[in-house]
Amino acid sequence: MASTSQDSEIELNCSLAAGPHQSILNFPKQTFGKQQRSFSVSWYSRYPWIHYVQEKDAVVCFDCTIAIQRKMPISGYVDKVFTETGFSNWQKALQKFEINVSNHNLISLQLIWL
Repeated sequence: MASTSQDSEIELNCSLAAGPHQSILNFPKQTFGKQQRSFSVSWYSRYPWIHYVQEKDAVVCFDCTIAIQRKMPISGYVDKVFTETGFSNWQKALQKFEINVSNHNLISLQLIWL
């Protein structure tokens, strides 16, 4: 079966009131070289914007996704992996999360005032 853009993009019906989906599960492991890695629950407290999408075993940035859905002006770069396709390269998670944080503070501040 051919892949469509709907297959690769994560459909989120984010609600600002509901907040990000942060399940505590037995997360699937992925192989990176000789290591097995998976999403870590500890990332929720360090990065409260993480929205875990169980169907894709991926995360998106809740705040960035809400801002884009509401067509809010966003200054700075927002990686589409955190708003559309979902991020799941757990080997590079902390590095990518920190990059998102550097672009994230203004968006979070704007959402507080909604």
